Amino acid sequence: MRQNWHCDGSSQPRLLPQTNDLAWCWSRIALNAVAGAAASIVICTRVFVGARGPSEVDWIDWLAYGVSPVLAYVGTFAAAVLPFANSMLAPDLLAGSVLVLLVANIRAWDITLVMARRRNASPQ
Repeated sequence: MRQNWHCDGSSQPRLLPQTNDLAWCWSRIALNAVAGAAASIVICTRVFVGARGPSEVDWIDWLAYGVSPVLAYVGTFAAAVLPFANSMLAPDLLAGSVLVLLVANIRAWDITLVMARRRNASPQ
């Protein structure tokens, strides 16, 4: 049986249910996501800006480890705010943000494995 998620008579579907208990629960989850995403944006930006300077880092590494996490956390922040505006884009935006973080972390793990293999293969 399908639940009626829009109790105010409108025909537009809503992301958050309009019942008191469930709406309160979802709003607390969204507020925690907003706080976590905002803190992540600040931390990633400070690390990225603080790490700039003369180095031999390729531009793709700056993009993968500096820009992409910040953009992903900005997307997470937006996905946490959108349910309060009754937008249906929040789940898609959150999925895209998680996908960007997943790709960046897979790349980081790959580099970690390469460095570990080089260390073990070097003569002592």
